[in-house]
Amino acid sequence: MHAMATTTRQPVQVTDAELRQAFTLCRARSWPDTFEEAMADETRKRLITACAHGLHNKAARQAQAAQGTPLPQQPLVQHWPPRRATPAMFDLKRAAAGDRDED
Repeated sequence: MHAMATTTRQPVQVTDAELRQAFTLCRARSWPDTFEEAMADETRKRLITACAHGLHNKAARQAQAAQGTPLPQQPLVQHWPPRRATPAMFDLKRAAAGDRDED
C-alpha cells in the first residue's frame, strides 16, 4: 500500500482592515454599532470572517491578474461522447394512442 503525500494548506490570515471592511459590508440595522461588539457575537464573527476571506481572495485574484499570471483553470470535460441521432423506429405517441399500421 502506498502512502499518499498530503500537503497541508495554511489557513489564510485576513487583516484587521479586511475584517473591518467586511463588517461595514455585512452590517444590518439590527447589528451592534461597533466592530468590537459585533465580533463578540460568535455568529456575526463567523459571518464577518467569511466575508473578509472573500475580500482577501478577491484582492489576491486581482493582484494575480494585474501581474499577468494566469489563474489555474480546470480542463473542460471532453470525455462525453457526441450525441447521436436516434432512428425513428417506434413512435411512442402512436403506440400510446393505440394507432396501428395494420389498416
